[in-house]
Amino acid sequence: MPDIYRKKLRARQIEADARAKLEQAERELEQVRFQISQEEEDSKARIQQAFEEAKQAGTAEGFAEGFEDGRKSWSEEVEKAALLVHSSRQEKEAYLEASEGTILTLAMAVAEANARTFHSAG
Repeated sequence: MPDIYRKKLRARQIEADARAKLEQAERELEQVRFQISQEEEDSKARIQQAFEEAKQAGTAEGFAEGFEDGRKSWSEEVEKAALLVHSSRQEKEAYLEASEGTILTLAMAVAEANARTFHSAG
């Protein structure tokens, strides 16, 4: 019997050791799961932060591009307006030069008419 008793005692000790190792493995597994969960949360936070930074950079870039496009468009329109004003001035000068003889003839006719009216009244 003492041999059976020792074997039973040894079996209980092995079983107790196995339970202790199983409990230790479960605790370690829980720690690993917790670490994985923390790393997932950290990764999600980094992904969200990267997304927000990319969104802000994209918004800033889009604004800058839009501003630059608007500035170029405005600059082109100002240039077109300046050319139109210059062209209008040239056309006015050309018209006045072409009409100079007619204006001079009309001015002379008005002066003669006034002179006749002035002489006949006096």
